[in-house]
This record gives sequence, C-alpha cells and structure tokens, in this order.
Amino acid sequence: MIENQEEHLQENAEVRLSVTVAAPAVQRTYDATVARHCRTVRIKGFRKGRVPRDVLIRKAGDAMLAETTETIIGEAAQQALETAEHPPIRSSRPRAEPAEPLALGSPFRFDLFYDTKPEVSLGVHRGVPVTRLRFRVDEADLARELDTVREQNAVVVEKQSDVVEAGDVVEIDYVEVDGGRPVASTRRDGFVFEIGTGYNLHRIDDDLIGMRVDQERDIAKTYPGDFEEASLAGRSLVLRVRVRRLREKQLPDLDDELAQDVSDRFETLEDLKADIRERLLRNGGRIVRERLISAIMTAIEEGSVVPLPRSLVDAGLAAQWESMVSRYGGSERRVDVELQRSGADRATLIEQWRPAAERRTRLTLIADRLADAEGIEVGDDEVDRELERVAYARSMEVEQVREAYERNDMLPSLRAELRNEKLYDRLIGLAAVRDGDELSYMDLVSGKG
Repeated sequence: MIENQEEHLQENAEVRLSVTVAAPAVQRTYDATVARHCRTVRIKGFRKGRVPRDVLIRKAGDAMLAETTETIIGEAAQQALETAEHPPIRSSRPRAEPAEPLALGSPFRFDLFYDTKPEVSLGVHRGVPVTRLRFRVDEADLARELDTVREQNAVVVEKQSDVVEAGDVVEIDYVEVDGGRPVASTRRDGFVFEIGTGYNLHRIDDDLIGMRVDQERDIAKTYPGDFEEASLAGRSLVLRVRVRRLREKQLPDLDDELAQDVSDRFETLEDLKADIRERLLRNGGRIVRERLISAIMTAIEEGSVVPLPRSLVDAGLAAQWESMVSRYGGSERRVDVELQRSGADRATLIEQWRPAAERRTRLTLIADRLADAEGIEVGDDEVDRELERVAYARSMEVEQVREAYERNDMLPSLRAELRNEKLYDRLIGLAAVRDGDELSYMDLVSGKG
C-alpha cells in the first residue's frame, strides 16, 4: 500500500512521519469500500445488496471518500509504524494530518505525528564531586523518641479539675453562629481532641484554655486567605462551643515495664533504647544516601541534554491527578469542588504541577540512559527475591504477591526500582565523595547541611 515514507525527527523527540500511498492502492481501497456498501446499504427503489455502484456514488460519494481516507490512514499508519526507524513510545498516541484531500487517480499523502524515545546526551557521570553528610544520634534524640513512646502508651483518665489547660483531652460540641442563630449544617457534637495539637478544623486550641466543663462560649475567628483548610480560607465567623467533658493523659514511667509493653522483644529499657538508636541510624543513613543520590543526579542533569516528549510528561501528570482523586475516594467531582472553593481548577493545578513533572521525567530518562551506559540490568532472580521480601513483610504467600503485581501491571515498575537502586550504588561508587561536617540527627532530618 505504501509507496514511500520519510521520518523527520523534530523538537522534544517528536517524529513527523510522512507517508505516501500509491494511487492504485487508493483506488483499490475505494473500490472495496463502495463494493461493501453496495452489498449492505438500503436505498429506496433497490433491493438490499443490489444497489448499483453509480447510484451509491451519486448519493453518497463524499461519505465513500471520507471512509476510504479513514481506512487508508489506519492501514498505512500501522504498516508505516511497524517499519519506522523511530517507533512511538508507549505513552504516545500518533495523530494523522492529511497533506491534501484524497483524490482518486492520485497518490495520497499524510503525516503521522508522535513521540519517540528521546536521544539523551549524558553529562559527566564519573568522578562527580559530592559531599556525604555525617550525623550522630545523641541522648537528646533518644529522649525525644522515648517521649513519643510514652505518649503512645499513655492512658486517658477523667481530670479532677474542670478547667481546660494545655495538654488536656477535651470533648466539645460546636456550631457556627450567623446573626445569633446556629447554622445547623455546621453542628458537630462530641468532637474529641488534645489541646495544643491543632487537630481541629477551626484551630481553637488557645481559645478553649480556661473554659470549664459545661461552659458555653462564642469564639470569633478570622482566617487568612491562604489558610490550609480551603473551606475557611478568608472567612470570618463565630463559633459557639460548649465543653462537654475533660480528661488528661497519664504517661507511663520510663522503665523496663514500659519496654516490655512496647514489644515482647524487649526485656529492659536498655533493649528499647538500643532498638530506637538502630532505627534512627537506619533512617539517618537512608536520608544521607538519598541526598547523596540527589546531588549526583542534579550534577549529571545540569550537563545533560534531554529532549522531553510531551506525552511522557502528560502521562506523569495524569497519574498524579489520579492519585489525588483516589485520596478523595475516587470522586473527581469532589476534587473539582474543593479546587473551586480555593479559586482554582483542574487545568490550573495541572499546569502548576508541570515543572516538577518535567523534572521527574527528565531524571527518569537520564537514569534509563545511565543504566544502559553502565550495563545495569536486573535478573529474574532479583525480582523473585524482592517479591519474597515483600511477601514476608506483609505476611503473605509469595505467589499471592506475584499475582497482585502481575494483575496491576506493577512488575515493570518493580524491576525499574531495583535497577535504579543498583544504578545509584554504581554512581555513588563512581563519584568523588568527600565527608562533610557532622550534623545532629535532628538537623539532618530537618534538611540542614
């Protein structure tokens, strides 16, 4: 069918594939289209299957040409893409643009546009100068973690005093008041939270301090335009609050009994401390590695030339949007309503996401190219070991985990993650790494250094 095809590589790894279909092939396709309809079309005055060709062409000639055009583009595009030097990537959906209307007796030309795998020109990735952070776990870090353990194992009891203080657990009823009248749709009864945590929609912790059980108070609040809760941003309101119940937390003593309550693995408080120290060291080591990898990849990115296929970026944005929708119970309408409340919309949000999505795509393409350059591969045995690790962590059978990964088409991404980890190990080994100043654990996790 195809008489000629030419590929033109354009910006951002887009291909313009110019296809020419020979005139005889155009005529054959047109004749076959007309013949098929002659056998099936119903025209008044003729029996089905007996409509003369010239009658059909006279009555539906434009439709026959349009259908022929569609058929030729579909068949020729498939044939052309099968032999294209630069085939489309998975995220790309080729689009066709005819150079001129189809005319019988003449060749038919059209262009296919699609994204192909970009040719990444890597920057220097060997001997990249980077600084490895060092950190220490102090007694203060252990004390802070132990305080958290005590909080998690605290018991809540009725408070002897009826006055609200910081740290108390309060149970309240509240409702918005408009012109002195309660707004029924805003009523909430029996809401429980701890004073000082901010775990309440209206952020009224400080406003409750000093109130007594069964006391009612009207609290006037004004929220800034950028308030984190979109439904309250920029609003002024009056909240009528009644303290229904007041309790306080009793923290357990820091002793061997607490350690034993935390886990059967611990017999003494020192066992618990040792476990906490090991966990902090692991977490700190993970942060150090991540920041080292980030520095190396950033340096490589700065020296690389990476064409960005728009379809790849758009696919990443679509996945990000779907993830956001899933957090709202799978309802796009709920997300749209929340965006409208904050004065935004889906298109605006996605464009705000685009720069970060472009960088993620760029780094992914660089990692792919680096893996090829360094011969990094992941064998089936490595995938099997990772599935076994996941199964053990989730208390599942390995085959259950494998079936879930296959059903959700997650094995390719798992293999890519394993490949990247091997690649990062290789890049760290190739980098010119020097040790930096020693940080406290808290400074490390807060992003200092």
